[in-house]
Amino acid sequence: MNQKLSTRHKKDHKGITLLKRERYREAEEATSKAVTMDKKYPPFFNNFGDVLLKREKYHQAGEAYRKALENNQKGSNSEEKFRAHFGLAKVHALLAERGKEDWMCRESLKYLDHIGISFLS
Repeated sequence: MNQKLSTRHKKDHKGITLLKRERYREAEEATSKAVTMDKKYPPFFNNFGDVLLKREKYHQAGEAYRKALENNQKGSNSEEKFRAHFGLAKVHALLAERGKEDWMCRESLKYLDHIGISFLS
């Protein structure tokens, strides 16, 4: 079990490293493997969504962000909820789905205080 956990985290970390290096195709491959290995861990889905967004696969990115939210319903990981809502806001804006991006931005802002970010100070 620990070996499996280690492997999926390594795949996700590799994907994020590749994303930062703008090697998007390889990053998609690595983060895709991470979500395949663990279909319930919200950070993996948020990372996968970020990569898909960079690859201009907006509908797939939206699905990844929705999956992150779905898997975080019972949890209280505010940072991951923020990331997923903000990612969805970007998807809706890029798809020119008027109104939905505003709603998702408002949803993401609800979690800023929980993660120690204040934009009003």
